[in-house]
Amino acid sequence: MSPDPTTEAVRRFLTCNRDRAFLVSEVVAATRSHSSSEEEVLGAIDALAERGEVVSRSFPVRDPHLAFSSLRFVAAVDPATGARQADVQTERAYRSWLREWLSSHRCS
Repeated sequence: MSPDPTTEAVRRFLTCNRDRAFLVSEVVAATRSHSSSEEEVLGAIDALAERGEVVSRSFPVRDPHLAFSSLRFVAAVDPATGARQADVQTERAYRSWLREWLSSHRCS
């Protein structure tokens, strides 16, 4: 049985960028040519997370001006540093997103 092309594309993208975490929407965009839908990419991320190859975390976003209530970040697990480092990368990516959002967001 050959590997699922979407899962392989997600694995390859995250492994090649092992030093950072990405929003799931960024992973979807980066692997668009290897998948037919966002659901396929989400399924691939979930499968890789179950196998311990990636860390996937959702962070709350409590702002009534946004159409979503959480952000999901994903990072590859480096065998040398383990899941803890990938977890730290997801936290850093979320904090970076939050800082950028807060610095540009203006309530009316």
